[in-house]
Amino acid sequence: MTLLTERPQAEDPDAGVIEEARARQRRQRGIAAAAIILAAGIAAIVVASGGGGSHATQGSTRPARVPAKTAASSLIACAGHSPASVPATPSRALLSILGVLRTPATPSDALPRGTAFVVAQLSKLSGIRVFSKYIRLARVVDGTPYYVWPAVQTDCGTRPPARPAGTELIMTGGSGWAGGGASATEIKQGLTIGPNTGGFGHSTIVGLVPDGVASVTLRYPAGKIGGFDRHRAPAFTTTIPVVGNLVVATIPRGGQRVIGPVEMIWRTTNGKALKTFSRL
Repeated sequence: MTLLTERPQAEDPDAGVIEEARARQRRQRGIAAAAIILAAGIAAIVVASGGGGSHATQGSTRPARVPAKTAASSLIACAGHSPASVPATPSRALLSILGVLRTPATPSDALPRGTAFVVAQLSKLSGIRVFSKYIRLARVVDGTPYYVWPAVQTDCGTRPPARPAGTELIMTGGSGWAGGGASATEIKQGLTIGPNTGGFGHSTIVGLVPDGVASVTLRYPAGKIGGFDRHRAPAFTTTIPVVGNLVVATIPRGGQRVIGPVEMIWRTTNGKALKTFSRL
């Protein structure tokens, strides 16, 4: 560290003027340096918080402009969360329609390492936070475990959130994969049935249904198989038992043909139709 001392004015009558000018220059340089550091800090916060939903036009050299206060507030709000989960309780809107979440936790409910890794990466990207105490193993099909867990959307991801912060969702996952993301309203509207994995001419579908649905009937009309398979297939109907609020089945359709056209019927334990949904 260099120590600066004032020169006695008695040595030079102009020394006071010169030293004052030098001091003023030092103060100006200090202010400029502080401004550069502050600007760099704000830029780092904006990058870390995903830009607050504002981005520069592609090809432009001008960076996105985000208020420093908003970026700093977002960083502080996100700093208290773990990378992937929160030790909280989901809303009654979710717990009241999914009995699988209300069952006591057991050691088997812990996510496999591969699935936990995928969830952590999704959390970093999209900002979802899992309610860690409510992860449940819903069922096992052909040796593959299927899990269900609630989560909440935050604005702490590196990408703009797909839903408003505070939205609660239900996720599903298996061995090394995770997906879903349906709200309580979407579950009750039958909007959760969709493809999970697929092959040439067939797909495995996974979907959530509310309490009271014992089985689900899917009716596909004759038509193209879909996906990479351009052949046509005859009409296909299957009834799938529900376990842990989860529907899992393999059907002879691919790509977008999995989700439509199809008729879906929710049934009670005695086979009575509860609701019918038609997707054209």
